[in-house]
Amino acid sequence: QEEDAQCYMKCFGKKPGSGVKAKFGDMDLVGSGLLEQMLVFNPRKRITVAQALDHELFAKVRDRRLETTAKSRVVLDFETEEELDEKQLRSLFLREVRKFHPEVPVV
Repeated sequence: QEEDAQCYMKCFGKKPGSGVKAKFGDMDLVGSGLLEQMLVFNPRKRITVAQALDHELFAKVRDRRLETTAKSRVVLDFETEEELDEKQLRSLFLREVRKFHPEVPVV
């Protein structure tokens, strides 16, 4: 399956991007810089979650003392669903959030 995806992607030529700042001109450079690093297509070149959390954008709001780390990989039971629209996906994510935060209102 991975080979099929790679073969398919080779059908398209490389195109230079215009950048996040060009699309969202009101974003500051720090935020747009992080977003660009998160949207890099190649996962080996993309910023990691740990690197993103250490980014200067979060310096004033992040409190490591309040953070926890999962003991194992988090698997969502709906991740294997092939056809989910936005409304269904939002509903399923809210269901997961409510498992840990029952105070979150039902919408």
